[in-house]
Amino acid sequence: MASIALNDNNFIKETLDINKKIKSYFFKSWKNLIISHTDKTVSIFLLHHKNPNINLEKEFAKFNVVVVNGCGYIGLGENYARLRIPKEKDLEKVLLAFEYIDKL
Repeated sequence: MASIALNDNNFIKETLDINKKIKSYFFKSWKNLIISHTDKTVSIFLLHHKNPNINLEKEFAKFNVVVVNGCGYIGLGENYARLRIPKEKDLEKVLLAFEYIDKL
């Protein structure tokens, strides 16, 4: 199945275009959230809160948004998280979480 998808140039292009469209909603000036640079077509990004006492995993959980805690990565703390871009149907919920967490 994966080899069929990888050989389908339309599928790959459409997926990259969708990733870019959804990810573009997150690239704005946040007060306390910093998004590490990755290509706009990559489906994940690393998020950092300026306050080292903010546990991003717990804050996103309040919105039923699953992230990977940054503690699992060398040199990163709980104020870091790896986030997969949401499906379009979940975009509003994730953006609301961003707006709330950015004010902390």
